[in-house]
Amino acid sequence: ATDAVINIPPYDVPFTPAAENTSLLSCIMEVVRPANTQVVFGNFDLPEFMPTNLTGCNLWLDAGDFETLAIGSGSLLDDWLDKALDNDASALPTEQPTWISSAQNGYGIVRFNNAHTMEIIGSTIYDIVNGNNTMFAVVRQFAGTDTDYVVSFSAGAVQTGFIRYQNTHVVVGQGPVECAEIPTANFQTIRTRRDGVTLAVSLDGAAETTNSLGITPTLVTDSVFLGSWLGLYDFATIDLAEFISIFKGINGAGRAEETRRAKAGSG
Repeated sequence: ATDAVINIPPYDVPFTPAAENTSLLSCIMEVVRPANTQVVFGNFDLPEFMPTNLTGCNLWLDAGDFETLAIGSGSLLDDWLDKALDNDASALPTEQPTWISSAQNGYGIVRFNNAHTMEIIGSTIYDIVNGNNTMFAVVRQFAGTDTDYVVSFSAGAVQTGFIRYQNTHVVVGQGPVECAEIPTANFQTIRTRRDGVTLAVSLDGAAETTNSLGITPTLVTDSVFLGSWLGLYDFATIDLAEFISIFKGINGAGRAEETRRAKAGSG
């Protein structure tokens, strides 16, 4: 029997304490904590979760929000506006990815098809990778097993961090350190975390794979690119529904992924 319904527009998630949805409820309560939440018999109403509810959210690109997309001829995406701060993504006229509406669970996605890239620009770009951070990418590799960059960072034209598909793995790196997981062919939430000297990656809220950075690296970022290695090589064949960066390490699997997956349709 269902004891309550968690209302996250436009979804009503049945909640039974003894079932697997318990972790979802714990996740939402821990992340959102609305001050005026009340429990009413038969319903448990929460406001819609947004990454900007989390302190330190410095980037939120959402392909499902049409108002943040500057779409030109042929559904080519010229600019992708950041919903958190001012770290907007822009494409060169010959390298625009394609926006595809209702491609995943009724929401839009951005398709990078082996020749497209976007550069993220903004006054707080350094905060995306410097210091402790957590990143979420709702993404899938739709063709091949080549090296496909979801995102790459550089300092002085030297790569300092990345999330990429490589040889049937998802590989995350910062400085000289990497860790990897094996993805599926479907949309998944890739979560990366840097917390002190720990680097971690998790897929769909599973247990993390971790590695030690040894020391806390000092990274000065002058460019961030989606869909390529610094706008130059290894152009991706990926569908990207959402990319989020938070300027702190969020430990523990499944805290924010579940609510984001409910929206982006990767679960």
